[in-house]
Amino acid sequence: MHSKRSSAYVAALSVFSYMLRKFGENQCTGYSRKRELKRVCRTGRQNAHRASTPVSKIKTEIETMSEDFDDESDESLRERQLFELQYYGAVSAARQLLQPVSSVSTSTSSCAGSGSKPSIVKLPQISLPHFNVKAVHLELVTELTKEAYLSAMSRFVARRGLPHSIMSDQAKCFIAS
Repeated sequence: MHSKRSSAYVAALSVFSYMLRKFGENQCTGYSRKRELKRVCRTGRQNAHRASTPVSKIKTEIETMSEDFDDESDESLRERQLFELQYYGAVSAARQLLQPVSSVSTSTSSCAGSGSKPSIVKLPQISLPHFNVKAVHLELVTELTKEAYLSAMSRFVARRGLPHSIMSDQAKCFIAS
């Protein structure tokens, strides 16, 4: 019973791996073939992922049911490692093949007979304003005296140079005493 289910999952993974190899051999696929690849990979990855969990459970059950770890359990461990290696290899290959399809590309295919290129909407270029300003915001404590405020301003001017203008909402600091 366990080996039948396990074999079915391994067969599904083998079919998925075979399809990935076939798509991988033909690097210059047209737009419609890439869409088909995306669909196949999506369903194949889902099927392979569904297969991964039950196979792992089945293998664990088989390993725990065998009371002594002899050559048979070693064989089971090797089968499990081989399946996991194939599974993660297939998932990695699917991601690698889908990556160029998923990203938006404006370059055309250099392969002959690549099919029709989908229409690309050209967006207008927008020029954003650029401000070349060296504005500095000074936050002063309201409890500063006039002398302390002027001392802070003189230190600022000594470090940064004389400002073109000063705006202040701390008008009470400039009240003559």
